[in-house]
Amino acid sequence: MIDAYLNHVHQGEMMISVFHKSEPSSQISKHLSTKEFKCQCHNQCDLNVIDTRLVGAFEATRADMGTGIRIQSGYRCTFHNLAVGGVERSYHTRGLAIDLWNGDMKKLEKVMKKHFDYVEMGRGEMYLHGHIKP
Repeated sequence: MIDAYLNHVHQGEMMISVFHKSEPSSQISKHLSTKEFKCQCHNQCDLNVIDTRLVGAFEATRADMGTGIRIQSGYRCTFHNLAVGGVERSYHTRGLAIDLWNGDMKKLEKVMKKHFDYVEMGRGEMYLHGHIKP
């Protein structure tokens, strides 16, 4: 369940949760906090978004893994996305993507493919990128 402190915006069939990076960390769901998902651009942006379907895919993956999963990257503002070499119109900039790491990457990839629309190994095989379609 999405935390009551987040603002929700409906965009067609999607529901986007909006939170401010400057606010204290709060839980988005059982295993995901705003601190973990926020843009890592060193406060150049404040507004962050996450699609509630992405939260569901993450929680389902976490449940199936039965162990912790490290979030390498969540939301990215346009400037941070460019700085890290992200693609133009990245799913990260729309709150639709997340990069994950776990000690058993083969199992994580298999599980993510059950819950995300798209999964691929990231640069240097250091993380798995998963996103949902808009």
